[in-house]
Amino acid sequence: DETFEAGGSITGLKTRSGGDVSELKWTSDGAELTITSAEEINLKCGRAVESVPINGDPAELAADENGEPCVKVSGDDVKVVFSFADINNGTYTISTESGGVMPQTSIDASAVVTGENAGEAAKWNIERKADGTYTIESALHGRYLVNNGSDVYMKRAPGQDDSMYWRLDENGYIAAVNGQYLRLENGALALGTDGAVFTFTAEPETLTQY
Repeated sequence: DETFEAGGSITGLKTRSGGDVSELKWTSDGAELTITSAEEINLKCGRAVESVPINGDPAELAADENGEPCVKVSGDDVKVVFSFADINNGTYTISTESGGVMPQTSIDASAVVTGENAGEAAKWNIERKADGTYTIESALHGRYLVNNGSDVYMKRAPGQDDSMYWRLDENGYIAAVNGQYLRLENGALALGTDGAVFTFTAEPETLTQY
């Protein structure tokens, strides 16, 4: 039964649908709501979340009409805990352990350069989806990092399929949904079963959020 010591709190709230929230409290790790009574409501969090236990039991994250993660809640005396994900939605640089960063260098391809040569092209918008996968979008050109199961390339407005979604393994390395890692091959981005080098974990030496 996960709880957080309050870093801030509000009491006596009402939802737009008329539900009663007796208390909302939060820290840098998560937020907790105690709902006194409510008809079915969709709860969303402004941060990317790792899990959302309801009354201590894991709840499945669904997607609302805008594709944003939410949980459906109803009933009396319900406690909802949002555990924040390590990677919040935002704009980041994606780095290698050797200090290189990944910029979008053209419409169709990416390469790895040193930090001082990266500039604006090295900024990527990272967004976590309801199932825990991420999309990686160029902040400069609005194109997404996608893959076809073997090749990695850039694409504007890709289809809603596995090609545009990425995961983090237990060590924080970026992998495609099929399990292959985002890696370097002859200086270019590729997919492979070994040689994982890219991460956007929150370590200062590997990631910068702007």
